[in-house]
Amino acid sequence: VLGVTALGKDLKEARAKAYEATEWVDFDNKYMRHDIGKAIDEA
Repeated sequence: VLGVTALGKDLKEARAKAYEATEWVDFDNKYMRHDIGKAIDEA
């Protein structure tokens, strides 16, 4: 398990930056959840 965090001017920006940062991580069979924090974008 690997956790990625990020900072932003608000939660929406921080979530976007965190998901962008996951592009730096690469390994075989990488699996990522895209639903974490989804409600932030829908608010």
